[in-house]
Amino acid sequence: MLCEEPIKAAIWHALNHYAFNDAAFLAERLYAEAASDEALYLLATVYYRSGQAKRSYHLLQKQGCPTAQCKFLFAKCCVDLNKLSEAERILTASNNSIGNSKQVETVVSEFGSAASYSLALLGEVCRKAEKITRAIECFKSSLKHNPLLWSSFETLCKLGEKPNPSEIFKSASCPRLLTTLTHRDAMTTGSTTTSSENTTHSSDNHSRPTIEPMATENMDPSWNTPTNADTNQSFTAPPNIHGNNANYVASPTPMGTSNENRARPKAGRNLLGVSSSASPFSPSFAVLPMDTPSPDPTTNYITPSPTANECQLPKAPKARKIGRRADLISKLPGITAYSSSSGTNTTVSQTTSSGVRRSTRLFGSTPSNTSLNDSTDKGSRKSNKGEFPIPRVGVAPRKVKTRRQTRSSATNSQPLSPSCSENIPEPTKPAQSSVQPLKIPASMTSLDGLLSLYQELGNAYLALSSYECKKSLSLFEAVQPQHYNTCWVLSQVARCHFELAQYHLAEKVFSQVRHLDPYCLKGMELYSTTLWHLQKEVALSALAQDLVETERVCAEAWAATGNCYSLQKEHDTAIKFFQRAVQVDPCFTYAYTLLGHEYVLTEELDRAMSCFRSAIRTDPRHYNAWYGVGMIYYKQEKYNLAEVHFKKALTINPSSAVLLCHIGVVQHAMKKSFTALLTIEKAMTIDPKNPLCKFHRATILFTLERYREALTELEELRRIVPKEALVYFLMGKVNFTNFIVCSF
Repeated sequence: MLCEEPIKAAIWHALNHYAFNDAAFLAERLYAEAASDEALYLLATVYYRSGQAKRSYHLLQKQGCPTAQCKFLFAKCCVDLNKLSEAERILTASNNSIGNSKQVETVVSEFGSAASYSLALLGEVCRKAEKITRAIECFKSSLKHNPLLWSSFETLCKLGEKPNPSEIFKSASCPRLLTTLTHRDAMTTGSTTTSSENTTHSSDNHSRPTIEPMATENMDPSWNTPTNADTNQSFTAPPNIHGNNANYVASPTPMGTSNENRARPKAGRNLLGVSSSASPFSPSFAVLPMDTPSPDPTTNYITPSPTANECQLPKAPKARKIGRRADLISKLPGITAYSSSSGTNTTVSQTTSSGVRRSTRLFGSTPSNTSLNDSTDKGSRKSNKGEFPIPRVGVAPRKVKTRRQTRSSATNSQPLSPSCSENIPEPTKPAQSSVQPLKIPASMTSLDGLLSLYQELGNAYLALSSYECKKSLSLFEAVQPQHYNTCWVLSQVARCHFELAQYHLAEKVFSQVRHLDPYCLKGMELYSTTLWHLQKEVALSALAQDLVETERVCAEAWAATGNCYSLQKEHDTAIKFFQRAVQVDPCFTYAYTLLGHEYVLTEELDRAMSCFRSAIRTDPRHYNAWYGVGMIYYKQEKYNLAEVHFKKALTINPSSAVLLCHIGVVQHAMKKSFTALLTIEKAMTIDPKNPLCKFHRATILFTLERYREALTELEELRRIVPKEALVYFLMGKVNFTNFIVCSF
């Protein structure tokens, strides 16, 4: 008969050290011996974490899902295996289709503290099943239960919703999460072990590291036994098989910290475990500036408490020089110093508009007035730092001669430690500090600071999802430099420049992302398209080769390779690589769009239409695919259908001058020349120097026999794109017609 608890701890220990084979072997032995619900969940978890989702699925399908944890893991496996109906059934605990509110209530009652993640998973299932209304409801509910789920907010933006970041990312919206964070000090770490040294020093209990509930909740169910989080009970380590004091590390324990017993002050801990006293002049990550640094509510002393070893053994007094009395008097408590620093955030607004993929093939070169120096100097950005009053710490005398002197100086000096000064009254406060500052728990300050950062990023990403790219750029540039110079933020900034057709700036930012993390693959398909527009064959070829060598089973790598061959006019080879990208990731929307454009170039319009419709199926808000369908109808001279699809794309991206230009071209083909001219002039108000808009405006003016205006437009266009043959052809045609008209 095996004892379960030590084996569970050993399995989690192996998982934390990525020893999946050893963890699987132990989990199989445990399940063969005990065959309990927890052993089943542990074995399925080992299979899933080791990349065997199908094996975990069949295990849970065969044995059933007796617990909520098993149900959630089974649903994860179903999503990975694209079994969406089965995942929805297990999450909602119903075989029938039920309403949105009933779904949410069922999930919350079934999964409890993990309801936010279950709702997010259910929303993803509904989104893939094209149940958009249910998906939106589930994602909103998941954010109500846990505002730290950024993926739910991001998906809502992609679905066309406009959630308010200031209403979502605030601690008051989720009191349960705030309560969990504010009571984290009552929970001891799962790695705390019992040893002979710990039992002899009881004074170390206040300084042991505490568990972070957001990082460890529901990670290791072997410790979630009889303990209730609301009663502030502590987790204890399981007994050993051999009865000795060998260490068993729990799931949340990082490597190298299982036996640490160092004293750590609790007053300075924030959400991520970083000491707030590391740099008093600048706010730490996720910590909002306060008027005064508030200590822990349970600590009434300004001076940090010494460790247990310093309190146990008295030390010999040190000789004190004459003249130190004045120094001691000058360092009395209550004296504060103020230091502030200010900075400015510089923003750059661009004036060019968004472009559509493959739509500017008429003019291969980009506008020459686009400057490489328009990008923002990252080094000139400085974060606005709040003023931090720095309290002077009182210096306690190290030598006490008599009790009378001790009593007389008790009001002017700080106590050595809480354990050594129980009977000493509290130090008197100066007159100017009679008003006590509000003591805010560290967890509340940390959570509010983190959610404040979420609000900044959320507002910027919401503007980008609505294709308000100039606004999004200014919001991203207002983010603190340490967060701005990360791969995710820089990728979004590069995407803003890409949508604005500022390809030189987009290339510069994308190259920064590559320099920061050469193994970052997300967003590289847009980088390859940027190089395609800039006609940089060498750079695009090097990028495609690097991506394929980095990760061959990656859709972005094969899409970049397809763009490389497309730039070299080898369209058949490009089609093969775009097909490979779709095979690697069937939900990769952009690969379908690129494949459709290649089919258009090879005049395979039916296949191109199928690709564009697949892109719309995977992402209904992918305006490039709607534009592609409109282009096919335009080639087929079905102008009414082309106008409908162009306008659909314009509703998604209303700031695109190229889409407005194509609508004007279709209207001109429908013999609505005056309406077409107004539409193109509206596009030119968005992007006054767009060469495509100028060319089609000159064409319409020529049709309306307004030759002088057409020639003026073409002369300006010649300066923008001096190597475009169609411009000179149209100029000759206008001059010849004007000469004929003037002759008669």
